[in-house]
Amino acid sequence: MDTEQQYQEALKADLARQREWEIQQEQKYQEAREVDLARQEEWRIEQEQQYQYALEEDRALQRLGAEEELARQQEQTKNRMGWGTFLIALILSLIADAAEFFTGGTIGWFVGLFVDLILLVMLGFSTAGRKQFKKWIWGPLVEKIPILDAIPFIRVGFLTWSFVSSRSKKLQAISRITSTGLAQKAV
Repeated sequence: MDTEQQYQEALKADLARQREWEIQQEQKYQEAREVDLARQEEWRIEQEQQYQYALEEDRALQRLGAEEELARQQEQTKNRMGWGTFLIALILSLIADAAEFFTGGTIGWFVGLFVDLILLVMLGFSTAGRKQFKKWIWGPLVEKIPILDAIPFIRVGFLTWSFVSSRSKKLQAISRITSTGLAQKAV
C-alpha cells in the first residue's frame, strides 16, 4: 500500500501543482485584462480630450469669424452716408445748382458758394460724409471753374455719386481701384 499511498500523494501533489499553475494563469490573465482595460480607459479619455479641444477650437474660430463679420458690417454701416444727410444735402445742392443755372452763374455763384459752405460743415460733421469727402468735394470745385460752371447739376451729380458709392459694394470696389490707380500714377 505504500505505492498506492505514494501514488495518491504524487497525484495530490500533481493536482496541487496544476491548480497552482491554473491560479497563476488566471492571475496573469486578470492582470493583463486590468492593464488592457486601463489602456482602453486612457485611450478613451485621450480621445475625449482631443474631441473637446477640437470642439473648443471650432467654437473659437466661429466666434472669431462672427466678430470679424460684425466688425466688417459695423465698418460698412459707419461708412454709409445716411438718407437724412443725403436728402438735405441733395435739396441744398439742387437749390444751388438751379440758382446757378437760372442766373447764368452770377448771383447763383454766390448762392452756390454759401450752399457749399453749409454742405462742407454738414458733411464734415458726419463720419460717413467725411469718408465720402473726396468724392463729394469735386462737385463744388468744378462748379467754381467758369466754363464748367455752365454745365447744370454737377454738384448734385457728385453728391449722388458719393452717396451711392457709400452704399453699393460694387461702387466701393470701383472707387478703391480708381483711387489706388490715381495714387500709383502720382508716384
